[in-house]
Amino acid sequence: MADRSGQMLVLNIIFMTLTTITVALRVYCRGWVVRSFGVDDHLMVVTWISFTAYLISQQFGLSYGTGKSRDLLTDSDNRNALLTWYVCELFYVFCTCVVKVSVGFFLLRLSVDMKHIWILRLSMASTAIFGAAFFFVGVFQCNPISTYWEIYPGFEGRCIPERTIVIMNYVASCLNCIADWTFGILPGFIVWSLNMPMKSRILVIGLLGFAAIASTATLVRYKYVDSLSDGPNFLFATVDIANWSTVEVGIGITAASLATLKPLFKLISYKAGLTDSGPSNHHWRGRSGEGRFQLGYIRSTSAPPPVPPKSPRLRVNIKENTNDSIAP
Repeated sequence: MADRSGQMLVLNIIFMTLTTITVALRVYCRGWVVRSFGVDDHLMVVTWISFTAYLISQQFGLSYGTGKSRDLLTDSDNRNALLTWYVCELFYVFCTCVVKVSVGFFLLRLSVDMKHIWILRLSMASTAIFGAAFFFVGVFQCNPISTYWEIYPGFEGRCIPERTIVIMNYVASCLNCIADWTFGILPGFIVWSLNMPMKSRILVIGLLGFAAIASTATLVRYKYVDSLSDGPNFLFATVDIANWSTVEVGIGITAASLATLKPLFKLISYKAGLTDSGPSNHHWRGRSGEGRFQLGYIRSTSAPPPVPPKSPRLRVNIKENTNDSIAP
């Protein structure tokens, strides 16, 4: 089969729809339901915009011949398709980096133990540093840059050797898996130390652990990294790695957004008459950032309302709200 562009088109449609719906729900939940739209939410919106640009670029590539064998393409179509692949590669690196930093900021909202906070900070810093370096190499991997699409990626003498690019992708995949599993396992330790019923702990750990799901796609993508070294027939040979790159980022955005929707689900259950109470923050009309309840790292331009130090009743309310807001 010399044309696999149909597979890529189906994945584009699926993840364009899925990420748009989940990010929109996240924005509504964090911006209107709990009124606590933070750094992590802004970064997730940036990731979704970049991922949408990635999918649009890939769609242009499909119209030119991405996913088809070289002998089916004209020189002009091959050049345009390689140009869109180059753009998609840069968007992919940016998205994988920012989505993990967004998850890190989300977990910092809940962290109170300094060990957990520093693990998250170090994971986020290493992700950002390596992501920036990988992005830089991706931009300038050929000299001149246009060699990437005028001839083909990895062209000897003008581009970084194909083997070097393959090795860098292996390293990037390993670091992505480590970051995913760190952000997937650490919530268990964070939530376990909080004052919550066992049933709630298990539910919240499951929701927050969604971040590790993206590592499954990263591991599968790892299998196809060698296809990046097939220069002359690059557009056809790299279909699998392109597909799994789409799945990796799409699942990461979707899982990270679903993990924030507990208050929305609780509000829907309340309005449907399935529960007796909605999310506590929904009834507390504070501005963004005021609902800290000492759950960890939430930056805010406005200070939280003063709480009298010797008010037992207020301390009880704070404790109750903490349990409702554990998945902000």
